[in-house]
Amino acid sequence: MNGTEGQEKRALQELRKELLEGGYIAHETASGITRQIIGQGLGSLTDNQRDVYRWYIELLFENDEVLCRRCQSPITDLPMNERYMLIRTGYCPLCDYRMGKND
Repeated sequence: MNGTEGQEKRALQELRKELLEGGYIAHETASGITRQIIGQGLGSLTDNQRDVYRWYIELLFENDEVLCRRCQSPITDLPMNERYMLIRTGYCPLCDYRMGKND
């Protein structure tokens, strides 16, 4: 694993924790699977668990229809570590910053 892959993996792990701790994973089974991934890694999942995780969590971050409310940039244009902000606030980090400067 190179440096970029390691950073992406760490960012994804932090994102999972934030989603879980923030209550953004409402589906009980998906939240349990996310806890398992955080504790034991993706390799610990069964095929069925992977399907549930992919359906409830991963597809959210790969959906081109999830857009910033201000600039309309799709979530897939953002690096993985910035996608959580768009899901949580509705704004990409740049728009969130720019709106904060106007307050």
